[in-house]
Amino acid sequence: MQGVPIEIAPLVRAVNDALQRLDAGYESQERFIASAAHELRTPIAILRLKSEASENPACRAFTRDVDRLSNIAEQLLDLQRLDMAKANEVIYLVELALNVAANLAPLLVEVGCTIELIVDTHCSIRGDYGAIERVITSLVQNAVEHGGKNVIIRVIKNGFEVEDDGPGIPVEERERVFEPFTVRKTAKYGRWARA
Repeated sequence: MQGVPIEIAPLVRAVNDALQRLDAGYESQERFIASAAHELRTPIAILRLKSEASENPACRAFTRDVDRLSNIAEQLLDLQRLDMAKANEVIYLVELALNVAANLAPLLVEVGCTIELIVDTHCSIRGDYGAIERVITSLVQNAVEHGGKNVIIRVIKNGFEVEDDGPGIPVEERERVFEPFTVRKTAKYGRWARA
């Protein structure tokens, strides 16, 4: 603290100490979230296997809820990965979107919905393949769950859009859609989201 006037040195020390405590608390919170999300993966996988293998239709119906739990745990891990900024693989969006549409199509047809892939451009981005795949999957699932019967995944320049024929997100809620863990609150309005 060289060059700091003696009168304000205690204040500077107090602010520095507070910032160090905040940093330590933030790091501790990040470690806890990552550990909790990682530990949730095993019981979620067991629940998925049990619900899928069950002969009871009511138990099999839990598969969708188990998938939601799995998605939330993966999103928590994605937040940690984003903070670490290690996601830098080349992702071909058309290929990824086609895989998601193909994986979800049987489930959507079963509930009376359609899914379509529209390719405006062939492009690639850099990121975490699994995280982007989960984003598209989550957007499609939200669209169907909250009113959309016809879902479109559109690959656009440097990104994608997921669109549905649901009632839409109210204007006052649209900014909140991009905040972590608020999608569940606002996604009930359906319509579209961009990533």
